[in-house]
Amino acid sequence: MKRLVLAATLVLCLAACGSGGGSSTTLALDNPSTPGGLTVDITGSSKAAPAVAHELEQLTNGGLVAAQTGDAASKPPRKCSRTIALVTYPVTEPSLKGLDGQKVTLAVYGNSQTATATCSQLPAEFPHGIPVVGGNRRIYQQPSSAMEPTLHCAKPATGCSGSAADLLLTPLTGAKGLQRQDIAVFYTPPAAANVCGEGGVFVKRVIGLPGESVREDGHGFLWTRASGSSAWTKLSEPYVSAASRAADVSHFDQHWNVPPGEYFLVGDNRSESCDSRQWGSVPATSVIGPVTQIVRDGKALTPAGIPG
Repeated sequence: MKRLVLAATLVLCLAACGSGGGSSTTLALDNPSTPGGLTVDITGSSKAAPAVAHELEQLTNGGLVAAQTGDAASKPPRKCSRTIALVTYPVTEPSLKGLDGQKVTLAVYGNSQTATATCSQLPAEFPHGIPVVGGNRRIYQQPSSAMEPTLHCAKPATGCSGSAADLLLTPLTGAKGLQRQDIAVFYTPPAAANVCGEGGVFVKRVIGLPGESVREDGHGFLWTRASGSSAWTKLSEPYVSAASRAADVSHFDQHWNVPPGEYFLVGDNRSESCDSRQWGSVPATSVIGPVTQIVRDGKALTPAGIPG
């Protein structure tokens, strides 16, 4: 049920940036409520570092910001230093292809639990390198089992089947062209935080389109009905296991209406997904975009259940 997080935000999206070969730039956690803080010294080549900075500054959504230059003695103790290679995928902006294999170094400082956790999680967070894609795209990450087995989260978390969480490549097209059974990344409505225990950015499958009705029958199958129609259409969903359907008893024989301009989104792992069935439909303006490619274990693939 956990919310979707941007790739690398599980470790606060540590970024590499710099203005020249071997130069260093400092980023800081923009959260004064974190005792001991977190700062990161980042070094890399004049091409690799700015490219990674551009990607991950977007991903942090303001979480890490350029630090003010100050007295070096005031910097908290260094927790760790990691050198990590960059990786590119088939959808990478052509101008970034040459960065594959180049390395950046992240030096983490701070007395906070966040800094300590960052150091311990950093190697696992980038098992195949720091991904760089460029263009009008972002990389998100699957942290929970709500979309298993289509999207993998990482063991040993409950219900996860991956050695690492899948990376989800998503064009920032919003709801434009969004179709039924697309997998979409979106901002949750406020009610999600109350019902699920957290909100933010989620990933689910589009089931109901604007103005439609959705129902789940007594066997866990989903049906849709167009506005003004009396006919229901049963969805073919081979990506949902029989066990998942059978376990979803809390939603059997329920019915929902999708308001105009909104979408009804549901997780593939039905009984483990907190979704529109609990907190309602998602406005089109809250949709970030569809998942168009998955990177799993360092390989780009299109598994069953991804349209196209």
